[in-house]
Amino acid sequence: MKILLVINSLQIGGAETQVIADANMLVKNNEVYIYYSGKGDLVENLNDNVLIIKAKKNNLLYITIDLLRITKKYNIDFVFAHMYWAQKSIFLSTLFNRNLKTYFFDHGLNLWKGKIHIMLTHIIAFKAEAIIVVSEAKRKIKIEKENFKYSKVQLIHNCFKQSVEIDESKIILPDIQDKFTIGFVGRFSSVKQLDILIDVAKILLKSTNNFRFILVGDGPEMSEIKNQIKDNNLEMYFITTGFVLDPLSYMRTFNVFILPSIREDLSVALMEAGSVGLPSIAFDVGGNKEIIIDGETGFIIPPFNLDIFAAKILEFIKNEDLVIVFGINAKKRIFDKFSSKKRIDNLNELIYIQK
Repeated sequence: MKILLVINSLQIGGAETQVIADANMLVKNNEVYIYYSGKGDLVENLNDNVLIIKAKKNNLLYITIDLLRITKKYNIDFVFAHMYWAQKSIFLSTLFNRNLKTYFFDHGLNLWKGKIHIMLTHIIAFKAEAIIVVSEAKRKIKIEKENFKYSKVQLIHNCFKQSVEIDESKIILPDIQDKFTIGFVGRFSSVKQLDILIDVAKILLKSTNNFRFILVGDGPEMSEIKNQIKDNNLEMYFITTGFVLDPLSYMRTFNVFILPSIREDLSVALMEAGSVGLPSIAFDVGGNKEIIIDGETGFIIPPFNLDIFAAKILEFIKNEDLVIVFGINAKKRIFDKFSSKKRIDNLNELIYIQK
């Protein structure tokens, strides 16, 4: 089968990482193409057999016509259009290429969508075989808020990055002297709410100083977060690494993983944390509780209660056995429910059920 994956960019991000993983899995048994127009930081992670097509212009009209040309030129059988930009861009192809089977993949909760955007989504999704969501939380939004029929919306979970070899030689951290490490991996953006960790640290300091936050990643909020840490004289309690190529290596240095996001669809970072045996703490938003079983693999806490957030961290700090047991449970859950095998089996079902 000839499969075209379409996405706006291939910069660092959860959706983009999943697209790369999908392309690399699908190319083992199919002819796979990937089309994008923006940044391409993740291109180097693609299998050499995936044909990469970068748009010459970042213009919606141009890209819409270009995709029509490409789907016909390469006799594409299936298009996986990831996110709203790609879904709009492929619409013309679905109208003028009758043999083309198109699936829309949604990432993020898209709570920003108003009536006009919802109406447009219905129009462009008219010819799509189905809309694929990655969490029950998102399926509920598509049905209850966007008024799609249940039969039109299918759930296929993301999968975690399964790393056989973890290169711990890449880790360069100051001596933390056996302090309890509270880790985050992701983009420094307002959605992640990393600024609240300043207040969480202050609450923890009322009971203990046996902790360090390790924040792995980069993004637009990086400078502001570092300034807040300095302004509050908390430099000795925070380590920021900047961008790293192998975040799983750093996760191995954590005792617990935290995700303070204001919203999430289905966090790949939470999956990866569980895959290396880490318990996690996250707010009850989006699909977080589909990954974390509260009281078994970590804690799901009310948004956005910082006292409870700090209390759960303190509970782990005081109970090493709890960290170990929850970590074992987390690893089993991730491998059972969110494996790459499950993901590719579900994608293949989309393809070969139409064959």
